[in-house]
Amino acid sequence: SSHNGSKRWRGPALAHPRSSWPAALDTAMQPFATTASAEHSSRYVRHRSTTWSLGVLAAFCLTTSVQASRITVSNKYLIASFPDLQQVNYIRVPDPTWRPLIMAGLLRPKAIAVDANNMRLFLIDEMAMHVVWYSLMLLDSGLLMTDGRPHMVTSTIIARDIAVDDLGAVFVAGRYDPGPPTVPIEAVFKFSASQTSQSTLPNFIPIPTTAWDSQDASGGGPATAQLIAANTVVVDSLNVYWGNSNRVSADGASVVRAALHAAPDKPEDFVWVLANNVDKVDTLVLTASDVYYAANGKVYGVPKRKTNEMCTGSGGTCPEVVKKKDNDPTALKVSAMVWDGEGTVFVADSGAGSIYRFSCGSLNMHLLEQVTASPGIFGMSLFVPISAAARLAGRATHVVLLGAVVALIGLGRALT
Repeated sequence: SSHNGSKRWRGPALAHPRSSWPAALDTAMQPFATTASAEHSSRYVRHRSTTWSLGVLAAFCLTTSVQASRITVSNKYLIASFPDLQQVNYIRVPDPTWRPLIMAGLLRPKAIAVDANNMRLFLIDEMAMHVVWYSLMLLDSGLLMTDGRPHMVTSTIIARDIAVDDLGAVFVAGRYDPGPPTVPIEAVFKFSASQTSQSTLPNFIPIPTTAWDSQDASGGGPATAQLIAANTVVVDSLNVYWGNSNRVSADGASVVRAALHAAPDKPEDFVWVLANNVDKVDTLVLTASDVYYAANGKVYGVPKRKTNEMCTGSGGTCPEVVKKKDNDPTALKVSAMVWDGEGTVFVADSGAGSIYRFSCGSLNMHLLEQVTASPGIFGMSLFVPISAAARLAGRATHVVLLGAVVALIGLGRALT
């Protein structure tokens, strides 16, 4: 077997294209070669060249296919924080066994986020008032570990939640308070990917930019502010979403969608209230089409591209989407939710000390199914190793090469 454990090619031996292929082609092309006509000779050369290209490209396509087939879809990892234990642990789905990841150096880890592209684990240490990150490492055995070294992102934000976009930028919901004479700011802050990378340098202190604050989100009017002490934040490639921890009025915003950055002119035009039915949002999660948010022991759902009508009540415009089994008497206390990128949302219940899951294909009521017992859990994030994405890339390359083969076949026919 090869070094990665995959089986070697056991099929018929492939002849080297520079050894037996030219002879075979010469034999096949002999009628053209014996033709005295200059036109036939030219056509022979073109046909042989085209056939040669087809053979080489087909061999390359086969090689790519074999290499892609060696890449297996990696398991998904749920990484969770346990504040009272001062630990971060993980499970390898579907195995419910908890394994240690960070066992020392933390005071009270809360919200966490994973940047799979850069293999980084971000977390908020609430008691230390730090946002830090660790390098993730995936061993050949499938186990996870970190480099054991916390890298400082910020110590000037009283952070409540954290999210990472596809480019590695970090969004933090919280209160920026570097001390006098600076006035504290409630906002959703952003650290660029380059700032995060430079945080490994000695004496480098990243300064956050303000993605959104209360004035930007409401056009300067505090009575209608759409960002009041953001308690939770999530992000996709186009928008940032946050859930507030309190409302200034009965019609204040609960869940908000906004552009990734506040525009310099009329930024409030790029803010859309998705829901205003609860006073405090505990956590948010995005799927391909919907936003699920937890509050008051319930989980609600709303389309994430909703712009013409906000969710205002518990009726059809603001449905509850999950419930526990009838024989489960414990109240739901959701502290984190993550989407697996397919059809499942995982739910961390800090009250019952469990992780549940439900199907997220619709905004109908779904029954929660327990994944594993998790006493003391709070934050949770999903890590999918890049090897799974590499397999998809290999398939895409295979499709492109097959398309090129078809195109060359058409060209060959045109030349004959």
